[in-house]
Amino acid sequence: MKLGIVFSILIIAIGSIVVVQKFNRRVHYNHWSPIVQWQSYSANSYQGIHEWVDGDYPYRIEMVDRVSKAFRSGYAFVSGGRLILRDLANEVQFRKFGANYVKEYIFKSIRPRLINRTHEFSFDYHHGVLSACLILGSKQCQRISVKGGSFPYVYAISGDSVLAITNYADALLFKGGRWCRMVMEDDVYRCDESRQDMLVEPRKIQFYSSIIYQSKTLIGEWPTGRLYEFDGDVLKPSTFTPPAIQEVSLQRLGYEAQSMAEYCGDLFVGYWPKGEIWRFDHKEGVWGLFFRAFSPEVNETFIPYAGRPDDGLGAAFFGQRVTALVPFEESLYVATSNLREWKDDIVPPSSIPADRLDEYGRVYRISRYGCQSSYR
Repeated sequence: MKLGIVFSILIIAIGSIVVVQKFNRRVHYNHWSPIVQWQSYSANSYQGIHEWVDGDYPYRIEMVDRVSKAFRSGYAFVSGGRLILRDLANEVQFRKFGANYVKEYIFKSIRPRLINRTHEFSFDYHHGVLSACLILGSKQCQRISVKGGSFPYVYAISGDSVLAITNYADALLFKGGRWCRMVMEDDVYRCDESRQDMLVEPRKIQFYSSIIYQSKTLIGEWPTGRLYEFDGDVLKPSTFTPPAIQEVSLQRLGYEAQSMAEYCGDLFVGYWPKGEIWRFDHKEGVWGLFFRAFSPEVNETFIPYAGRPDDGLGAAFFGQRVTALVPFEESLYVATSNLREWKDDIVPPSSIPADRLDEYGRVYRISRYGCQSSYR
């Protein structure tokens, strides 16, 4: 009797070991890439690595529980090795610890800042000056001024070159330890030493996001929605734009490639104004609409709900943004938002159903077997 009990316990223990080994089996990643991306407001944390295994594994999309009822104007990034969900309207953010999010109060806005191998790039909003300062040694700085009221919207890196582009689309190239203001002709930007006058009027073009993907530096643009490519010297429209966006680019409808990320070797791009995420399948070499983070409406306007009765918020207030795509641990996190700040004292209009209003500020988690991101 006792021998039978011992034998049964032994079988259970062996079975448990097998199960543990099965589910804790180490994934042998056979691909990796550095995480170098910028979207909307800030760079993601540096010293990040994304790893994956190829295979016909399905993607899964899950909606994360709300961190706050007031969380509508959402954003996400990684800092200190932690995922941060920031409320852009209400001076709070939520730091991920395990399965929980801890609320933190913030007292300053996100300021564009970038560090490459040799320099730290920062912007003085009071004086309108962009600085590139050596990290080591003399810490000498090289500076360039921009028109008052303008400021960097995006940074991009290609080799030892850094490109900063303002909300006026003033493209500023830092290469070889010095600044050069780029000139635009036929949608192509390049340095011309003989034409260095400050840009004083907006070009009615804006750039919002950048990423190094498959050794290419891509930058997302508005109003055509095209992706541009920066090779360290020249910035020009890329052939790497989703075909459905490229086909209507000459109409300048107002598409905006606001966020980009690599996950499982594929490129994901988040678009305004309908909160769409397009995916480039790196194995098949084709683009496709991955999913839309908001529900479509019947007879929908280009910017959703822009035709509603005037409520003082602005016609585009309920446009739909994918403000951030952040690879973190085993998933790709998606942050959504409306346009501008949705403060918690704003009374939403009755013309939009409550379940549709609830879609703003939602965070999604995309996941697939054999993909992970880590940060130091």
